[in-house]
Parts: sequence; structure tokens; C-alpha cells
Amino acid sequence: MKRIIVSLLCCVILIFPMISAAIEINMDANVLQGETVIASIPAGNFLDPVTKDNVYFYRGYVRTSFEYDLTRIGDYYYIYFQTNNKAKNNYSINLSGVRYTVGSQVSTSQISKSFSITDEIADFYIIPGFITTDEDFSIKLQSLAPSSINIDLDTEITYGKSNETFGFTFNGGEVDSSITLSSGALKNLYAQIDNISETAIGIIKLDSGNTEYIIPFYVLVEIIPASNESNISNEPNISNEPNISIGENETNTNETINTETNVTSENNCTFFSILFGTCNTNVSEEENETINNSNVDYEVVEVGNTTVIIKDGEVLNESSTSKTCAQIKGVVCSSEETCQNATIYAKDAKCCVSKCVTEKKSTSGKTIGWVIIAFIFIMILWFFFKKLKSVKNKKDTLLSPAKKL
Repeated sequence: MKRIIVSLLCCVILIFPMISAAIEINMDANVLQGETVIASIPAGNFLDPVTKDNVYFYRGYVRTSFEYDLTRIGDYYYIYFQTNNKAKNNYSINLSGVRYTVGSQVSTSQISKSFSITDEIADFYIIPGFITTDEDFSIKLQSLAPSSINIDLDTEITYGKSNETFGFTFNGGEVDSSITLSSGALKNLYAQIDNISETAIGIIKLDSGNTEYIIPFYVLVEIIPASNESNISNEPNISNEPNISIGENETNTNETINTETNVTSENNCTFFSILFGTCNTNVSEEENETINNSNVDYEVVEVGNTTVIIKDGEVLNESSTSKTCAQIKGVVCSSEETCQNATIYAKDAKCCVSKCVTEKKSTSGKTIGWVIIAFIFIMILWFFFKKLKSVKNKKDTLLSPAKKL
């Protein structure tokens, strides 16, 4: 009987989902004094939007403070913080109070990254450590070096027209590929987006040889829809598609969402959720039926690993938008609903620009689960009953009457 119980327990352990590695905060373990640290975190596993209120800093085990900011660009969250006036020591950055998936499980455990501030001083620091804008912007630089330094400047666009670039000016003059910063000087590097004709995502690289910054940017450029005359086609059933230009090394796949979409079920079930009948299956109100989405007029454009949503002639990057959910004509799904197709992080909420579908709980495994539990309970009772029955009453000689002499 013991072997049976052990075997059942082993089966439960083997069936229980394996847990993969936790989410990591990507940044250098050793940081220069005065350096602006730019950390990145993959956003795909988070169930809740990460905000500044979820970020904490510690010096050893003591809570401390840094000047910092947070945003999401594409598939990553970015955090930058300043180390000015911070002494050489061991520190950590932590994310708390946010839900994310680890394997098939949901976790709220703290995500932590340790780092050390060394006694070496950075050549210069920058503010901010990332750019999200729809207008001209500037980057503040201050030299920490004892003498003048030359800083190489480079821009790379990963989504958008790769041959376009910003118009940079520094100290009143145009910048080609480098700038010179005097010792202790505090200057602004200005960038104009007039030369950027469409929404762009990429990096700005500043490198002095000893100190390097890779600054992610997301520049939203409003696209004005073409006139109806230019979009008229003689062929029937052809949707009007905005003209999106991609760099030579990138491939463009336009997937127009049909007005009729077949809804499929998405199971997020584990052994114990099936056992107790709490397995959630995302299905529509009428399973396996065709849903009419005549009001959905958006497109999903895949560019490499980047997904872009286009609705009403406006490009909505998968990462975020400065507009509210109502302004982009989306809806906020309730806790019992999920977005059918396209989701975007709006200014006020996680916004669905397609249709919310109802989550239904599947009870198909509930009966089986309770039968298994009842079987195990009966086997345990049977084991103890047999054990007690096998014990024989032995005659106690101490209580026997004394023999006559």
C-alpha cells in the first residue's frame, strides 16, 4: 500500500508544470560613478503594466533612492537612473507588486538585480536615458572628465525608414558624427524630427571611448490618411491599405483582419486546475461560431520582430500610445474578458482595439478530479484498517492470577 501512495505522489509531482527561469533585469553589474544606467526588462511575460511605483532601490538591505524613470518601447520596459553623488557600494534594483508568468504559472515574486558602483568616474552622464515623443527633443550631457572629451554620435532605426535620421544641433551648429564636450560643461544635444517621415523605433549611441550610452527611442509620427479618390479600386473586396515603407533588409507582411473572424479556444490549464475544475478557457459567448466584426477596421503589420497596429489611418505601436483608450476608439476588457486580437497599452489602460470575449470556466475535469481524491482517501482508510486489524491482542502475564504455591 505504501508503494501505491508513493507512486501516486510521484505522478502528481511529474504532472505538475515545470517552472522556467524568472524574468531578468538586463544591465551591467559594475557601474561607474556618475553614470546614467539604462536597464531593460522583457515585457512579454508581464500580466500587469509595470509602473514607477513598482520600482525600488536598495543599498545592501537598506532602502535608498535614485533619480529614475520608466517606459515601455516595443517588447521591452526601460528604466534609467542616475548615480550622481552615490558612493562606492553594493546596490540592487527591484520590481515588486506586479504579476508575470513563469512557465505556466503566475507569480508576484520580487524581481531583483544586484549591481556595484565602482570608484572609477564616468566621462559624462546623460538625461534622459530613453526618448518617447512626437516632437523635437533634446538630451542633456554633462562632462565629468578632467579634460575635454570627444563623443561619437550614431543613430540606428530598427523600425521605420532606415536611411532617415534626426537633424542634430550642438553649441548652435549642426552635428555630423561627433561632438566635443569641455571639462565640466553642461550642454544640450538637440534633435529635430522633421526628417523622420513615419513612426520610428531605434537607438541613439553616444560613445566617448570610456563611457558609452545606447539610448532607445520611439518617435510617433502622425500619418494622414490618403484621400478616398486615391484609394478607390476597380476590383471588389479589396481593403484600403496604408502605404508603409520598410528598409531594404526588412520584410513587410501586412495582415488585414477580416470582417469575419473564427474564434478559437485558448486553454491555460494545469493538472490541478483540471483536477478542481478551475481550468479557464477563453471562448466567445457562442463557441465555434463566426463573429461579425464589421466595425473592426484595423491592420496588423509585422516588421521583423516588431508588431504595429494601424487603426483609422493612425499607427499604434504595440508598446504604448500617449492617447487614452477612448481616443483611439478602443475598449477596456473586464476581468472576465480577454481581447480577441489586437491589444495596445494606452495612456490610461490596457486597451483592446478589436473585441472583448468572455472567459468561461470549464468543468469537464471536475468530476474526474473528485473521483481521484475519493479513491486516494478510500485507499488510505483501507490501509489503516488492515493495519489495525492485523494487530493481535496479547495476554499480559502481569495481570494473570498468581499460581498457588
